[in-house]
Amino acid sequence: KTPLLQLGILFYLVIAEGICLEKLPKVYNPVYIFQMGIYLVDVMLQEHDMIVRKGLKLCARMLDNIHELLPSVELDIDIYHNFCTNLVKVLLYSPSKRNRQDTLKVLRSFILKFDIPGRYLLIKIILTTSKHKGLTGYLTTMYKDMIFESLVKPSPYISGSNFKILLLNYICKLENGAQ
Repeated sequence: KTPLLQLGILFYLVIAEGICLEKLPKVYNPVYIFQMGIYLVDVMLQEHDMIVRKGLKLCARMLDNIHELLPSVELDIDIYHNFCTNLVKVLLYSPSKRNRQDTLKVLRSFILKFDIPGRYLLIKIILTTSKHKGLTGYLTTMYKDMIFESLVKPSPYISGSNFKILLLNYICKLENGAQ
């Protein structure tokens, strides 16, 4: 019955600020904490700038605690789509430059916590929800880095039809023709 925003602030104080962290039992896996905390961060991202900053710091700290790649099957949960949408909104529309910079760091860290299929899906989701040219360029650079990584370990998400779909439908598509 506790409001999610209040619970999010409690998570922020304990996880991000480390208040009484040593007194809490450490029985949960960092991946589980992230999966549960992402709901709270999503609520915090929809508030005013000060709360958004705390949500970004909480998310960054939870991501830093994860030391393994998350499988792409995790992305079937709707909260990840909502989280990406709200991150993009903060990134593009926040009046605070610091929040926009922190959001970009969190977005990059979030994408890189997934395996190659997960990264591909996240980049595709964000490209479909946002038409911002700067963000498209940034995600294109991340995809280029994935291609470079695939030279060592090939992946079907970096070549073939998946590559063609992402390249032609999202990256190389000019809304107003040649500019």
